[in-house]
Amino acid sequence: MRIPWGESYIIRLTVWTLAACCMLNLNGVGMLVLGVNQLFSPVLLLVCGVLLLLAFTRQLPTSNEMQLYIISLFVYLTIGTFVAIFSNVNTINLGLVPSLLLRYFTASIVVISAFYSVFFALNTKLEPMKLLLILCVVASMFIPFGELINVSGKLVVDSQRGAGVFGNPNEASIVTAVGFALTVNIVKRKWLKLSLMLFFVAMSLLTFSKTGLMLIALIYFANILLAGNFSMAVARLLTMLVVIYTLLIFFKVDILNQFEGNQAKRVEQFLNIMLFNPSEGVVESSRGYLWRQGLDKIAQHPVLGNGLGALHSMQGAQVSVNNKVAQGVHNTYLLKIGDAGVLALIAYLGFIAVTSLRAIKLSRKEPAARFCFLYMIIFSIDSLSSHNVELLRFHNFLLGYSLALLYLAKRNQHKVYA
Repeated sequence: MRIPWGESYIIRLTVWTLAACCMLNLNGVGMLVLGVNQLFSPVLLLVCGVLLLLAFTRQLPTSNEMQLYIISLFVYLTIGTFVAIFSNVNTINLGLVPSLLLRYFTASIVVISAFYSVFFALNTKLEPMKLLLILCVVASMFIPFGELINVSGKLVVDSQRGAGVFGNPNEASIVTAVGFALTVNIVKRKWLKLSLMLFFVAMSLLTFSKTGLMLIALIYFANILLAGNFSMAVARLLTMLVVIYTLLIFFKVDILNQFEGNQAKRVEQFLNIMLFNPSEGVVESSRGYLWRQGLDKIAQHPVLGNGLGALHSMQGAQVSVNNKVAQGVHNTYLLKIGDAGVLALIAYLGFIAVTSLRAIKLSRKEPAARFCFLYMIIFSIDSLSSHNVELLRFHNFLLGYSLALLYLAKRNQHKVYA
């Protein structure tokens, strides 16, 4: 597909704008700095519209995995809406349903636009994974400065945890994990690879996110295994465990003395897990409490669920960290079955399983497929700790982007064997 120079420039600008809006959380930045909600949404929707129109006019293909994801989303929204409107379940706020339908529709538009942005990036001589790595570096650089960015004070930002442009340390840690996955996958120069790996680990540490640190460790060893170096992966894992275990035995108290209050409890729990002693000093987290509340609702209506929105905002589920506002279940798998029943959960798990298996088959020869698999690890594990995974703009972008990279990897292999 040959693109004229002037049109190429516009398309490159459109792709960069979409990527920046999502990966740098520009809507969140607008809220943090100016106190204005959804400031960049018109820009985001405009570039999505341009990309979708161009994709339609050029009859660009879609992928089976993308179709499978849209089907899983359709199943969840259809059953959840039907149950919310026609059932006798009285534990949901019907006012949430139109809002959630609009949010999921917008999210699906971003996912599809991100999918096609990869095609346009390649056709205008942009390197998709390099572009993504640059944005991960930029987003991670702001992690230590979350309090300074929060000029408006409209969002509650934890002063003891780095959150950067996201205002949420857990979301910031996910971006560091994505950056780490890209680094181990595409960076060739050893000094640059090591520097970037250490950078992303350091930024993840500043978020104090157990999920983020666990993801980085999983990505590191999964990447070695995908390269076929099983013995090296085992040797490095054992070496790392021995070194960490030895250091923690001698310096655990010194490490804990550097923190105070709730942050000290979080660090102590994390260290106890690493020392294989999770029973010591365990206190139930807010997330654990919310999971129990969600499971109670699931037990009441396990087949068709409680209706769309029931586990997005659970009546009676209030935690102190959010000023006792009704909370969501903080687990996408529980959300699916709790809102729309067993079929919605099966469809979601089916999408993750099929995409991961197809990516892993090509991962030895195709770096794009390897990144897709590594991202599916991030996506599936983040689904364990967040119910808003499908509504976060950076996840929308990354999901569409990785599915396009998988499609291109499959196409390359077909050319090789043709």
